[in-house]
Amino acid sequence: MNYSTAVLLEGDDPVGFVDLRVFVAPPPEAGEELFVWRRHLGIANRPTAAIAERYAGIQRAQMVIVNIRAVLERSAGEQIVADIVRLRTDKELFDDILGFRGQQAADHRRGR
Repeated sequence: MNYSTAVLLEGDDPVGFVDLRVFVAPPPEAGEELFVWRRHLGIANRPTAAIAERYAGIQRAQMVIVNIRAVLERSAGEQIVADIVRLRTDKELFDDILGFRGQQAADHRRGR
């Protein structure tokens, strides 16, 4: 039953009395990354970022928990955390995934 032995939440009242969107992420497998890069001709012919299918929804989570079950998964799990921090701090990456460009691409994939 691959379960975690502990989950740590920091702060005096880290979740309070709010609805919380949590994404429990598995650490990536060898060669797997959180971001995938696509080239779109309509967007200045530059690669744009998207979230890998396995992690779909992680970009909207208010809290991300990486479920590390073995010592060997730690560095991969830490990379996911670093990528989430990068998503929140890198304006271009944020715009690709959560901003107008990201919404446009998502609508296009859904046929809207």
